Amino acid sequence: MPEWQRIQCFGSRGLSDILGHAVYVGFPAPEGLNLPPVSSEGFLMGDVQQEVRDLRTLVVGMQRAMGRGRRDDRNEPDLGGAFIRGAIVAAAHGIKRHDLAEQWKQRAATNPAMLSVPTWAAELATSAVGSFILGLASNVRAFPTIASRAHGFEISANFRPLTLDASAVAVFVAEGDAIGTCEARFLASTLKPYSVKSLTEFTEEMLERSDIEMLMKQLLGDAIGSALEQQFFSATAGTTAAPPGILNGVTATAAGASFAEDARALVDVIGDPADVVFVVAPGRLISLSAEMDLGAFAAPVLASSGVAADQLVAVDCDDLAVGLGGVSHKVGIESTIHEANPALPISTPGTPATVASPMRSLWQTDVISLKSVLSVSWGRAASGAAFIDNVAW
Repeated sequence: MPEWQRIQCFGSRGLSDILGHAVYVGFPAPEGLNLPPVSSEGFLMGDVQQEVRDLRTLVVGMQRAMGRGRRDDRNEPDLGGAFIRGAIVAAAHGIKRHDLAEQWKQRAATNPAMLSVPTWAAELATSAVGSFILGLASNVRAFPTIASRAHGFEISANFRPLTLDASAVAVFVAEGDAIGTCEARFLASTLKPYSVKSLTEFTEEMLERSDIEMLMKQLLGDAIGSALEQQFFSATAGTTAAPPGILNGVTATAAGASFAEDARALVDVIGDPADVVFVVAPGRLISLSAEMDLGAFAAPVLASSGVAADQLVAVDCDDLAVGLGGVSHKVGIESTIHEANPALPISTPGTPATVASPMRSLWQTDVISLKSVLSVSWGRAASGAAFIDNVAW
């Protein structure tokens, strides 16, 4: 065997190709030995050693980065964890899997959500519903961010309709003179408790999966998050089932020639907002961010699936109140369900009788149905929101 060896590589010069197509394996040439020149497709063992050193450096760097990531994850608030794990515990009890429920109870008692800033958002993070709502924030959901900036109140079991009708004035007054008053009202509407209800279906096998928490968060997050966005940014009046949309009773402002012009117009309509947030459709936010530096803009610009494609909405969070309450999870394993939205009665008397379709028997198909009910409400000042339709930019 010669005193020097060459590794012949066919194709790419990657480490895997070098090792996979090696013709000779040996050691670098002894000191003083004259080596022939390396051809375009050949490598000396020293090249391999350098490749190995580079790869080792890369792996060590990745390990350190992953370690830092795990440490950072421990410091991140577990938004929505208590809500989701509570749902899993209820589902496990519903199918008499008390052992599985106990495991998830222990997980639910650890790693609570905590935010360091003592604000309404921090209070939200410590409640199951509030933490879940905050965790819904995304590139298509603006309600969680707005809710965290609004004035908050708790919806408890004995909560009664609440009308916040307040006025205040402050002026310089000479001694002995009367202090003036004003007619300003904080909220023009009455806050009532409402319920967002979700029905989720899944198999018992899914409940036993190690990634069930992630799956449940995706299912419940998409369903509840979409319902909140659609109702919050709507112009519909309040009903016995849902609160009014923040655009209810608001007249559209005329569109200008640019985003800056429209944003200023909405601020003027609201009237010196203390904490204004602008909201557009997800696609428009992408195009808008490509045209201007939104990070340098004086107010947050968010995206919501509840906003129309050609619409710009402005909300003064300081003129908004958001209430959140508790959550109830209930499980069914023997019911028959009409799988439609809106759902209809299973059968309606008549000639002939009307039968809802499609239907599913949970018992016959070995499926679990989880019903989640959470309390949510909101209200705004008369001038707390404004919007523009058919924007020109």
